[in-house]
Amino acid sequence: MADDDQPELFPEIPLNAFGGRTYDPEKDYQRLASQLRQVRTIMLDGRKHYLTELAKVIASASGIGTGLSARVRDLRKPKFGGFEIESGRDPGKPGRWWYRMKLDDSGKPVRRTH
Repeated sequence: MADDDQPELFPEIPLNAFGGRTYDPEKDYQRLASQLRQVRTIMLDGRKHYLTELAKVIASASGIGTGLSARVRDLRKPKFGGFEIESGRDPGKPGRWWYRMKLDDSGKPVRRTH
């Protein structure tokens, strides 16, 4: 499912959507918005994904690492779609977490209700 398929699920990302003390829209917006779109596209399969896996797929973008976990958390925010993102610890590696976008029976992303 591409962003163009259901624009109501994938709102345009406004220039002021990202924030923080060091955020400079002129320098950071394109990179952060691109990372967010890439993370969202990967997670639309409803499978569990680890940050290391996401980093390998998205490695062509500059400055990853903690940025990817922030992009996964962004997907939960209403301004980025308000998606239901599940997470849990890998039972074999307690310090490793997985993330999964919850899908309904028809395969569409579920939105948070709170």
